[in-house]
Amino acid sequence: FSIVSSVFVSHICSESNVRGVRKEDLSTYTTLPFTCSTSQSLHSLSLINDNYCDCANCLDEPGTSASTLDPSSPRRHFYCENQGYIPKYIFNSFVNDGICDCCDGSDEYDLNGNGNVKCENTCQQKGNKIRTELKERIHRARLALDLRVDRYVRVAQEKLGGMRRELEQKEEELKLREPELDVLKDQKNLAEKQEEIQRRLLKEQLEKERGGQNVEIEQQKEEATGAEQTAAQADSTPSALSLEDQIHDTGAKVEQIKNSIEESPEIRDFKLDAPLRILKSTWSTVKRYYYSTLQYIYGTFNKTEAEKARAAFAAKEQEVSTLRSRITELKSTLDTDFGPDQAFFILKGQCFKLKDKNYEYELCPFDKSTQKDERGYGSTSLGKWGNYVGDETSADTSSHQKYRSWLMENGQGCWNGPNRSTRVNLHCGVDEKLTKVDEPSRCVYVMDFETPAACETEDLRNLEEELKKVS
Repeated sequence: FSIVSSVFVSHICSESNVRGVRKEDLSTYTTLPFTCSTSQSLHSLSLINDNYCDCANCLDEPGTSASTLDPSSPRRHFYCENQGYIPKYIFNSFVNDGICDCCDGSDEYDLNGNGNVKCENTCQQKGNKIRTELKERIHRARLALDLRVDRYVRVAQEKLGGMRRELEQKEEELKLREPELDVLKDQKNLAEKQEEIQRRLLKEQLEKERGGQNVEIEQQKEEATGAEQTAAQADSTPSALSLEDQIHDTGAKVEQIKNSIEESPEIRDFKLDAPLRILKSTWSTVKRYYYSTLQYIYGTFNKTEAEKARAAFAAKEQEVSTLRSRITELKSTLDTDFGPDQAFFILKGQCFKLKDKNYEYELCPFDKSTQKDERGYGSTSLGKWGNYVGDETSADTSSHQKYRSWLMENGQGCWNGPNRSTRVNLHCGVDEKLTKVDEPSRCVYVMDFETPAACETEDLRNLEEELKKVS
């Protein structure tokens, strides 16, 4: 059983007497009965805005500060119509507080006639200013939308379409080149096996040559040593031979040893005219040259074929590797989400800078963000491309909303803190530019970035709606 409190007073209240409510809600306050709740109603409009809460929930006091006296009251706001400017709500506690909060002055009417505050209506003046600003923003938004279509969307479609065609061509080409690579690999392996066989035969031949010639060479060396000893004895022992005969005899022995050495296959092409002492000191050098020459002759036998096979395989391998790398790059790009209509594609590969105090900040979309200390302390990573994260402050739940912000994550670690990260808030603009960088919390950065690619027709409609409200 509900008790209905009623006050029967015959009174007509005009709409102009009801402050603090929207025009759409005026009928609620100008017709009887006035419903406070399911259990209470008023039957006199004179009780509306009388600075006293007749309803238990104070719904009858939209234009006074009376509702602020009741903590349980759901009524907390006064509506400023602000005709010619932007309507808004203010707290009921601001009503008749001696400060002009509404540009039309409706909040300072001094109900009891005891105040001396008079607020001028400045709505038209403020409205003219904001209308000018809104018209300029609408003009720039239209330009930016045209740029988005002509420069960003169209170019993205053309280039990405070209990449798809290139990917098909590269994949077809790779199908042809990989079997060719396999053939060349088999040819290289076969040539290298033949080369290895030649090396083994060379080793055996060298060992054979060394073994067969060692006896003869040792005999020649012994003869040379004996000749030296004989010559030394001739120098120290008196001889019956004349000096001329000794010279002739020694020369004959030298010639004999020389001819014997020249007839050996090891040094057939060498002309040895040095005395015996020089021959002895240079013999090891002559021997090394002989064997290195022999090794070169045997080593180059069929080596050219192996080198050709290796070179052909290496060239084809490089060709196939380049093809595979390009295919991977194309697939990575084509798999990337570049936003609505792929409009952000043109930003890939570009970097934008902003100087702020002692730092230079750089944003490279789809890559990284960095901070460079201009005092020479180096560069710090503020994060690498992560994903789209949307605008946390917006109530918009449309599919395009998630593209309003980017997250750059896993940057350089802070001392005893997290890895640095950057949130990039996108704004519609005619130019591409980094406009602001802030660090609201430790090692967490926020960048504001303008680009035509971020413009949507919805942004233009919102601006046009704002203009209607102040017109």
